[in-house]
Amino acid sequence: MRDGVTVRTERPSDLAAIRAVNEAAFPAGAEAGLVDALRAAGAFAEGGSLVAERGDEVVGHLLLSVARLDTGPSVLALAPMAVLPAHQRSGVGSTLVREGLARAARTGHPLVVVAGHPEYYPRFGFRPARERGIKPPFDVPDAAWMIAPLPRYDPAVRGGGGLPAGVRRGRLSHRGGGSRPGPLRLRPHQARRRRDRAQDLGRRARARSDHALSRGRPRGRRGHRGRRAEQRQADAQMTPDWWTD
Repeated sequence: MRDGVTVRTERPSDLAAIRAVNEAAFPAGAEAGLVDALRAAGAFAEGGSLVAERGDEVVGHLLLSVARLDTGPSVLALAPMAVLPAHQRSGVGSTLVREGLARAARTGHPLVVVAGHPEYYPRFGFRPARERGIKPPFDVPDAAWMIAPLPRYDPAVRGGGGLPAGVRRGRLSHRGGGSRPGPLRLRPHQARRRRDRAQDLGRRARARSDHALSRGRPRGRRGHRGRRAEQRQADAQMTPDWWTD
């Protein structure tokens, strides 16, 4: 038990609570549907559907599914991970991830893949995946595509893909931890417009700063417009238009 949170394997009686947690954490409903689809496809890793309880209430859920690289080896995929809004930022998500990785380490799989916030997952041992020869099955920033090597990790394991059985490209969504704020899930054309707009705002902010410097004024603080432009650009780059509903 950590921070009053107990993590255990899901039971048949938990299915309604698991759906409620995913729907509350991700109101668009894609994650709740994803869990059902993976369950129906038999893609769950053994003991990989975990619930977090505080008292008698299910407050979080994490799923590990079995995926296969296009070169043959099977790996584990972490998604989704959801926490009830009232219990976010209180250690539930971290407890779920640590327990999930501890269980993953006892399997014969070499690694766990995740697409999420690079500020969050490295604390659990996740590292950039492309540098280790694991390519994503979708368009996602390199910093957001990560793997956690397990005890049976072999650097020779390389390849792309990594979609769980029964999940087609364009159908899964994960925003990087459930208990942390993530970018909005957008349709591909919306994500492209958002990225273009954010990049334009970033260019304008830099131009204003360079203009001020050329006129002899110190660059100084970026100001709220510059910070907002940079944040929008960063958020847009972190918005995966993969596995969306």
